[in-house]
Amino acid sequence: MATEIDSKTAPFRWVSRCVHATLAATLLVVIGLRVYAYFASPASEITPTVRASSGTASEWRDAGNSAFATEKWEEAAEAYGQLTRAEPDNVRAWVRFAYSLHATGRWDQALAAHLRVSQFPGVRPWALYNVACVYAVKNERQMALDYLQEAVEAGFRRREPIEEDPDFKSLVDDPEFKELAEFVRPIGLRRVYRQFDFLLGRWYLLGSDDQRFGTFELSQAGENRFLFVGRLKDNTRVTTSTMAAYFEPKDRVWKQVWVDEQGTVTQVAGKADIGSALVLQGEVVTADGQRELARVTYREVEGGFVTHEISVSNDSGDTWKSQLTATLVPQGVRHAEQHSPTADSPAGVDPTSRH
Repeated sequence: MATEIDSKTAPFRWVSRCVHATLAATLLVVIGLRVYAYFASPASEITPTVRASSGTASEWRDAGNSAFATEKWEEAAEAYGQLTRAEPDNVRAWVRFAYSLHATGRWDQALAAHLRVSQFPGVRPWALYNVACVYAVKNERQMALDYLQEAVEAGFRRREPIEEDPDFKSLVDDPEFKELAEFVRPIGLRRVYRQFDFLLGRWYLLGSDDQRFGTFELSQAGENRFLFVGRLKDNTRVTTSTMAAYFEPKDRVWKQVWVDEQGTVTQVAGKADIGSALVLQGEVVTADGQRELARVTYREVEGGFVTHEISVSNDSGDTWKSQLTATLVPQGVRHAEQHSPTADSPAGVDPTSRH
């Protein structure tokens, strides 16, 4: 559904896509020129049903506001169309003109009007979002996604999930749409920043023989909700590693940096869907400069446990050698044999508790 302007939206950033530039140029030839022609001709081609009519700007403004308040969209479109003739730089009139056309389902006319609104800097993000809505309704998937991307990059934010916007019902299962929808949310509400939460807490490392051979701990860095710090102690290798993890918004991946007591640095990055494995890949560099590919995997399993694997490869990923394979068991589960995902928990013990 078309969205009115939120005056509190702050600018985010502007990154123009090459593909979008080509599409936008074509669109201006086909549709956009009608917008510019609006100012050169007394008979607007944006909305052919709106012809120059008698009345003052004040009268059209009052008529438009009254119709808009009572959701009489045809009347509102007529009035605001006349007002934009009289006051071609009236941002509010253009916004409401576009919104009214959108509400009537006059998609091509609404599209042209939304594009005109997008030329006003203060309301550009919301106008781009509405352009994406129109393309989604018209089942032009890629154009809808491109304009939604532009809206996100221009700073469009909304607390309500855009997946619930009926205009986007044709895209709700699209992976790219889901990713963009996540970035429309205010930062504090984005699920992607919570993908490491299942690892928060203190854990024992258990091997295949059900014996403890180390510990792992992960916490947030003080008041910083977006930085995680961890510490892994591996008794079999007699080493302790310190880790920092964060979500990198530009590449949209999780990144981890590990440094152990021998000066070995492991840097990995990757993506994950909530509830599935988190796989990060990169490289490990020893203190003397030797390099290998590295892969770190976390996978939630039934019962509140996590499998943790660290592997390296010196043949470009053709084969992998395990450096660590463990089941993470929350500290507080007293018996090693209880780490099995199919085992019942001891009476009175919550295996999912994280202390």
